[in-house]
Amino acid sequence: MTEFSQELVNYAIIRLDGAWFRFVMEKYGVEEAVEIDAEVWRDYSMRIAWQAKKHLGIPRDQQFESIEEMYEALVKVSKFYGDLMGFVGTNQLDGEKIISQVSDCKYWDSIKKAGFDQFAEAGILCSKVHTAGYEGMLEGLFPDIKFKLSHTESIPKGNSCCEVIIER
Repeated sequence: MTEFSQELVNYAIIRLDGAWFRFVMEKYGVEEAVEIDAEVWRDYSMRIAWQAKKHLGIPRDQQFESIEEMYEALVKVSKFYGDLMGFVGTNQLDGEKIISQVSDCKYWDSIKKAGFDQFAEAGILCSKVHTAGYEGMLEGLFPDIKFKLSHTESIPKGNSCCEVIIER
């Protein structure tokens, strides 16, 4: 994909997400819109993970026995997902945990421009939706494995990144 078309894909996805959220919020209120948004991102992320696995040559029925195997797959799919969605992140393996950080988020930039930053700063928007996206991605990648997720840092709250800690 060319740089121009990648930017256009990121822009289109972000604008579509913002538009539908705004309309759902106007009809049902912010709390209901956030709950629906989280479910949508969970489902969407799971489906993107399925496509990423196929695109990256990761067998759909591959068994992941160790945290290292899961980490390697997550790094590949996270890069694919980040490129598609318009954010920059890193993953680190720390013993039996994976620490996933997003340091550059075009969604946050759009949230601020749209005037919804007060919801993100309060933790109503970003942390719920961000965590739901990880839940979906992990379910798509590792359908038979359960994870505990902790959203520990948030750009809207002044941190340098949004961080999710993933534990099996």
